Amino acid sequence: MIVSPNRTIVSRSLLIAGLMCCSVLGSAWAQSSKPVQLIPLGPPKDTAEPAPQSDQPVRLRPPAVSAETQPPTTLQPPAGTPSVTPAPFGTPQPATQGAALSPPGQGIQVTTLQALDPSSVGLIDANNGGFPRTMWAGTDLALVTRLLPRLSASETSPVMQSLLRRLLLTAADVPQGKSDGPTLLGLRIDRLAAAGDTESVAQLLKLAPQFSSDPILRLTETESLWLTGDHENACARAKEMVRQDSDTFWLKAMTFCRMLEGKQPAALMSLAMLREQGDRDDGFYALMDRLTGAEAAPIDSLSSPSPLHIAMLRAARQQVPGDAASGAGPAVLKALATSANAPLELRLEAAERAEAMGVLPVETLAQIYASIPFNSDELANAVTIAEQSPGARANALLYQVSQVHEVPAARAEALRAAWRIGRDAGRYFTAVRVTLPAVRALTPSPELTFAASEIGRALLVGGQVGEVVPWYELARQQAIANDPDAARAALDLWALLQIGDPQGTVPWDPGFVRRWWQGLSTLPDDQRSENAEVLLTLLTALGYQIDAGDWEPLFDRISETTTMPSPALWHGLRNASGEGRLGETVLLSLTALEEGGISQTNLLSLAAIIESLREAGLREDARRLALEAAVTHGL
Repeated sequence: MIVSPNRTIVSRSLLIAGLMCCSVLGSAWAQSSKPVQLIPLGPPKDTAEPAPQSDQPVRLRPPAVSAETQPPTTLQPPAGTPSVTPAPFGTPQPATQGAALSPPGQGIQVTTLQALDPSSVGLIDANNGGFPRTMWAGTDLALVTRLLPRLSASETSPVMQSLLRRLLLTAADVPQGKSDGPTLLGLRIDRLAAAGDTESVAQLLKLAPQFSSDPILRLTETESLWLTGDHENACARAKEMVRQDSDTFWLKAMTFCRMLEGKQPAALMSLAMLREQGDRDDGFYALMDRLTGAEAAPIDSLSSPSPLHIAMLRAARQQVPGDAASGAGPAVLKALATSANAPLELRLEAAERAEAMGVLPVETLAQIYASIPFNSDELANAVTIAEQSPGARANALLYQVSQVHEVPAARAEALRAAWRIGRDAGRYFTAVRVTLPAVRALTPSPELTFAASEIGRALLVGGQVGEVVPWYELARQQAIANDPDAARAALDLWALLQIGDPQGTVPWDPGFVRRWWQGLSTLPDDQRSENAEVLLTLLTALGYQIDAGDWEPLFDRISETTTMPSPALWHGLRNASGEGRLGETVLLSLTALEEGGISQTNLLSLAAIIESLREAGLREDARRLALEAAVTHGL
């Protein structure tokens, strides 16, 4: 559930009495007070995800009963709602009830099917990118409602972002069983809102209008309205809910709304009530002081802004503090990236993080990069400047150079620097996506052999598998001419193509694993062994046959392996995927990721997730996750 800082419960009798008093005072004040003027801001439009390819991996064990194979995903992060208009809950369906065959002598019996659970509504299905309607078959509802709130809304893995959104958006039969907690629809909408998918939240709310009074749905909807600048409807929700729900979220929202309406005495009384209850949302009180005129100094810190804080900043005409992006969630980051009252450096930081979380189109980030002014000296020395002062502004500088430089080698050097800095900052995939058009404009040639490995890797991550092979062939040809850098590039690309190419364009050769290991001899022993562990583990998870002898050089590292995946999740994944429980497999896969995502998740846990996704029929998702893991872990 999305919550504002330090939410407490207010006594209902005190709350209602205070509001009645506020209403009387507010009406008198309204005659002499002017409403606060707002700075409107709308969110950027999202783009649709391209369709991926299929896969045919080699299995190491007999296939288990699995759900039907699903449409593949791509490494491009999902950003936006699928273009489908499902029927609202309650829309008449084709007739499915009537006369049924009965045992002899009992005549004809008429039965009525059980009413459809509103939590089953969704925006997609198996025909347009979603999962089958039966994805929860065999799964207990209590397990789903217990695990859904634990799923990270700030995931930066494109594959896991896609799986999460498909899990939450698919129209599916509700799992069997009982749960005393929130409704399944409420939990789904909560996670979508936390992930910044405000459009899907609005559409799902329309599909199940009878759930509109559910507090968790009302809260989620109201926060979405704050971010889109729809203060009128947000205040209407607050006025309605403050009489029903004693959560301080609604009283704070109502206090702000009184100020917008020019009812300052009523707002001040509500503010006093909040302070008496011990609420410690310092950002809220600082912003209210600006709105009431009690304080004129600008706010210099707001490290974890909520949607309400963003709305208040606009209303107070306050510049967003420079640290606002540090603790912001995806939805707030998306708003900050295009905010007119945010400093440029903050917008850059927010835009990069929002793109990495899948809520901001990469085209919007590119536009922000392109809008940054640089002088001729900066453009001429972009790589040196970026390496000395890495950061969002340096990324924008390298982006501009990679777009306009006419010398292919200079362009390739700028791209390599952008990817290197992106990798160090944990944003390699964002760096690849935003520079992909410039990469595709390069043509394989001997003078670019020095960058063949990095270029091929970027194309593979960007989903341009067919364009990787010419770079692999270039490296192979130059290696024959005794170019050691080219030989290393050919080895790197061979390994990545085995993981990321579903068509098997470069044939699998078990003997090549040993040649690949020998080719890493120039690396430090630890790095060489780590790379080998990553490659062999991921290839095994994808179903490749690895010779036992290929593992022997790594036996010296056995004592260094100290972390293991959760036994419960390990067995849960194997059981769910083996028995064809698709939704449960995806849910457990998302749960198994450690805080910090793929880079912080144990390699064996990643292997278990990959193998389980394959067994459940999600082969392309498994392959793309393996590619992400390979690149993230250093290949």
